Amino acid sequence: MDIPDRKCTVVVGVDGSDESRLALEWATDPEKQLGTVCVSTAYSIGPTFDGLGPPPQPIDLEIFRKVAERRAAAVIEAVDPGLLSSHVVAADYAGQMLVEASMTADLLVVGCRGRGGLASALLGSTGSHCVKHAQSAVAIVPSSAGVRGPLRRLVVGIDGSPNSKRALRWALDRVAKDGTVVAASTFASLAYSYSAGRSVESDLHRSTTEEVRQIVASVASHDEAEQLVEIVVVPGDPRSELPKVAQGADALVLGARGTRGVAYLLLGSVATALTHQPSLVTVVLPDVARELG
Repeated sequence: MDIPDRKCTVVVGVDGSDESRLALEWATDPEKQLGTVCVSTAYSIGPTFDGLGPPPQPIDLEIFRKVAERRAAAVIEAVDPGLLSSHVVAADYAGQMLVEASMTADLLVVGCRGRGGLASALLGSTGSHCVKHAQSAVAIVPSSAGVRGPLRRLVVGIDGSPNSKRALRWALDRVAKDGTVVAASTFASLAYSYSAGRSVESDLHRSTTEEVRQIVASVASHDEAEQLVEIVVVPGDPRSELPKVAQGADALVLGARGTRGVAYLLLGSVATALTHQPSLVTVVLPDVARELG
């Protein structure tokens, strides 16, 4: 499928559902200043002939296109009618269409029920497909998320991988001028050294904090590090601890497929777990190695 040449910074998948409307409202909120928004809508039908019995009558795909366009247009008109001029409707699977659109965008935005499945045409497989294959950052907006207001508090999962550093840079570039970027990491809890005969949890906390501090210094300018960044290091599994750190934040930002860097923040299984049932807007940056390969 060929995507028309659109000058888009942000691409939003809209299928006419309430969840996609929230995603569009989040992306177009002027206080976030995310950039130029374009809307993409996909429609498709499954197999209609199983090889048994007489072949079915030809299907008029134009009917499906008109229905998909009408549903999406109702959402666009309610949020920002000016986006209708760049609205693309195409016969394709939603995930495939959105991934292709991400190749020329900085951010791909999809809606989510917040209960583990993406809504309507943006089903769970679509969101998962986008997170795994998109060439841009992907923002998943759950129904419980607030869609209005600037990005004043962004929590970034840090594991020392190139992608977590890119996630930190992404957050620093988009946080509000009076906002905070929380560089968050975890380490294995209840650590005990039998040779030393004592708990080494405090040692791990101190060493992990220092590693995160060095990572921040390698990514942020001195002024950014002093004025915008807060470092939080906690014991435990990142899949359970990062959402706790991110409570009240405007978004959680992750790098996909991180490796064992600081402690064990494995941003592959972690990103998958945290985007499966997001409690807040979750942004995932694509795997650098995949992009280069």
